[in-house]
Amino acid sequence: MANAIPAARARKSRARTSIKTLPLVGAAVLCDQVLLEKDDTPTVVRITNKMIVQGLGIDPPEDMPEGLVEVTVFLVLRAGGAIGPHTIQLRLQHPDNRFGPRGFRLPIVFATPAQEARITIHARLRVRLPGHHWIDVLCDGARLTRIPLEVEYQRVVEPAEAS
Repeated sequence: MANAIPAARARKSRARTSIKTLPLVGAAVLCDQVLLEKDDTPTVVRITNKMIVQGLGIDPPEDMPEGLVEVTVFLVLRAGGAIGPHTIQLRLQHPDNRFGPRGFRLPIVFATPAQEARITIHARLRVRLPGHHWIDVLCDGARLTRIPLEVEYQRVVEPAEAS
């Protein structure tokens, strides 16, 4: 019985195979807009990874104030072995490695391995620091992928009006 697998090792092996299969990522980008053509094909317009936050006024703050940036996220997910219901969420990670709250919950269901979900999300993200952010794409709480987002702060001094 030299080839027998100890019971504890067999349980461990079964536990690894019971991990839920996640969808495959075909695309995950930030863009200006997504156009849906007549033949149901999406056209992604102006892919970007940078947003500029401006401080306007006679004496704008030196440091970037907390605010909202509006982004359009376009995702293409393919079922592969992930047949059944899933929940998609976005989560923002700030440059100081702190996470923002998870936003909406988008339920999707894959009926066949070849099925594809094209998802366009218009999101308002609360940013409080300039620098490199990450937008995590979560499926059932597990990270599928990350989308980079660079936030730049620009002070724009407006001249005082003469009275």
